Amino acid sequence: MRDENQTYLWMIQHHIEALVTLLDMNKQHEILNSEVAHDFIEYMSRQSETIWEEGIWKLVAEIISEKPKEKGENVFQFPPELRGPDR
Repeated sequence: MRDENQTYLWMIQHHIEALVTLLDMNKQHEILNSEVAHDFIEYMSRQSETIWEEGIWKLVAEIISEKPKEKGENVFQFPPELRGPDR
């Protein structure tokens, strides 16, 4: 692989990891005001020059607006002794 390709892929990887980290921090600590975030992301989505960029902004909006799940809403949140054998 050429150095340019490795550098480009490295930048993609690290920017995605940064986005995931920031979104996770917000989920854990509710840093963002959801209304302000919604308005900003909606604006950015409308400013998108490509359909895939608009789609990324919409995915970010979904993640930010996702309500915390109740314990047990996801089967993997059950302790193993309550959910039965894993196969």
